[in-house]
Amino acid sequence: MPESDVAQRLLAAASEVIERSGESALRVQEIVDIAGVQAPVLYRHFGNREGLVQSVHLARYIRELTDEASVFSLLTSAANSKEEFRAHFDALVRAAADPSRRERRRARLEVLGSAMSRPELTELIRRVQASTYLQVVDALIAAQKRGWIRAEVEPVSFVAWASSSMLGLAAVEHYSSLPDPADWWLGYMAEASAAILFGEF
Repeated sequence: MPESDVAQRLLAAASEVIERSGESALRVQEIVDIAGVQAPVLYRHFGNREGLVQSVHLARYIRELTDEASVFSLLTSAANSKEEFRAHFDALVRAAADPSRRERRRARLEVLGSAMSRPELTELIRRVQASTYLQVVDALIAAQKRGWIRAEVEPVSFVAWASSSMLGLAAVEHYSSLPDPADWWLGYMAEASAAILFGEF
């Protein structure tokens, strides 16, 4: 993904259009006009319209994943006991479901939907996600070694499940007519996580 000032202006303009009206509304001429450059500059940085769209989606995904990682960092905070670790985990689940993150969850779901038919973008997202979740996996492994979570838990699989659960919440928030889906999702997620990690059925 290009990082020059011009490329960042083009990305910002394209991101604004996509977030406002969807990727089908993106027009190269509009983007170069907003960025104050000529069309050949866009093509030099991104190859074509599709390259720009994929770069926008990747940038959006990295932004949302970085935000999610900041929530996950609650889990990596120093804990001196199983009780403290459990309190950190409960805070993480509450923060992840916070209504203020609703639009971020939706954006992430949109990007993943777009990547379904774009193998190159899918691979880039896979790599970014794997490196971002590594810190959470490491925190779970450390807790497991101290006997704070069940020995049977596979940390990589748990993080993948938890992340996919967040996407499920985003889908329910977007498509369901149920009021405040984050409320009941939070209860179910907390119960399921407690059963998986701590053996509390």
